[in-house]
Amino acid sequence: MHEWGLAVGLVRVLQEEAWKSGAARIKEVRLRLGSLSGVSPEAFRFGFQAAARGTVIDPDALVIEEVTARSRCQDCGMVFDDRDGTAFCPNCGSVWKELVEGREMVTESFVMEEANV
Repeated sequence: MHEWGLAVGLVRVLQEEAWKSGAARIKEVRLRLGSLSGVSPEAFRFGFQAAARGTVIDPDALVIEEVTARSRCQDCGMVFDDRDGTAFCPNCGSVWKELVEGREMVTESFVMEEANV
């Protein structure tokens, strides 16, 4: 389950950022996750919650935006949903396409709560 390693890595980076900023807590983490990223949203969420316990990160802070894969037809230029990467162009039937989104795993933002000094 590589999701565990990815979740632990994200928690480590977030803890480092919280420490550098003097934050008391991270209360929200927004993640964009493509349907062809090879990462299960459920498994990643489980790993994140487990890794965040006992840290400055709220275990329920993770908000995952699932991104459906989209491709651009190289023959007619149409952009279309390509959920599993196997779709033909619905406009012209071409198999020639370029994936334009759907493989990403990007931390979009996180919200920190300042420590009371």
